[in-house]
Amino acid sequence: MDTASAATSTTAIGPEKSHYVVLDGLRGVAALMVVMFHTFEA
Repeated sequence: MDTASAATSTTAIGPEKSHYVVLDGLRGVAALMVVMFHTFEA
């Protein structure tokens, strides 16, 4: 495989990043709090 096709390949996988489920939950709660704040701001 040459470098041009390697750069445009959709099967190339980057390095794995650590994933924290707890942070995803906190991010979701924070997003809901922002939505509720703007909804009931009046």
